[in-house]
Amino acid sequence: MPQTRRQFTRRFGRRRAVILAPLVIAMLVLPALTLAMRSRLPAQAALSADPDDRLSWPILNAVTAAWLLVGTVALAAWLHRHRLSPVGVRWPAPFTWAAGAAACVRSLSLVTGNLDDARPQAFHPAWWAHPAAIAAIAAVSGAVGWVLAGGDPDLPTATVRPGPEAPRITLAPHQRTAWCRSVVSHRTFAVAGVLAGLGLLGVFTMPGIAGVLTVILAALLASHATVTVRIDQRGVTLAQSIPRRALITVPFHHIEHATAASSPAGLPRGAYGVVADGRVFGYRSRASGPALRLTLSGGRECVFTVEDPETAAALINTRLDDLPVPGSTRGASC
Repeated sequence: MPQTRRQFTRRFGRRRAVILAPLVIAMLVLPALTLAMRSRLPAQAALSADPDDRLSWPILNAVTAAWLLVGTVALAAWLHRHRLSPVGVRWPAPFTWAAGAAACVRSLSLVTGNLDDARPQAFHPAWWAHPAAIAAIAAVSGAVGWVLAGGDPDLPTATVRPGPEAPRITLAPHQRTAWCRSVVSHRTFAVAGVLAGLGLLGVFTMPGIAGVLTVILAALLASHATVTVRIDQRGVTLAQSIPRRALITVPFHHIEHATAASSPAGLPRGAYGVVADGRVFGYRSRASGPALRLTLSGGRECVFTVEDPETAAALINTRLDDLPVPGSTRGASC
């Protein structure tokens, strides 16, 4: 049965809660621990092996909560903007779970390392709070977050088909035809390179796992810089060139019609790779140029910057003519 807007919104709301929960929990852990253990904690917390590296607990709580609150609010606003997009809102989950777990371990380590010490001289974290252990905990937590976020919600089934003015190609009866183009986003490669440099700098100059997470993010981003757009018997697929993993899959029964456009209008400006902005999502490899535009059910659109979108659009519309759709009107103008 077609998925209603309410079902789509409910599933997205669950994913949003999964993404934001670790940051909210991490925001509350340190104040809760300091409140529960206040009788056993010194006035100032030792933060590192340097005896002079100290900070009062109220200030430490305020700074930690402020940073996490800013991140939570910014991410919540971003998720709200993309609440109607069927793709692109799962990837924050592993990072929020990894960051939340690392922050919770750090908070627990600070409190346990300062217990019953009236004059803290130096902070010596437990074995489970060393960078390698935190990295392992964050990796496992990130994997859990990815699983809990769930797959991208399905689009409703399309109830209209291409009108007579839509481009088509002539195919022989039972002819099987495929279309494939490779796409490279040089700007995505450039951004990945900058992130990798910053991450490596952070690995050698900053404590914690921020640098490691940045390097991992750079590697993931680089893997999105070279993709393949393919049209086969099942629908339209955008997949990474290495590894062969589908990033966007649009089955034919979700498509109303396809057109070739002169520019990727609708995709967010300044964003490259797999992008989403409200009801419009897709892949941008360049600022302008030809693009394949798919009008989908539920008022959504999928846009790919790709060469020869005219042939791709004609092939898609031809395939759509062969699909029966309950309640559709053949030849209706879109």
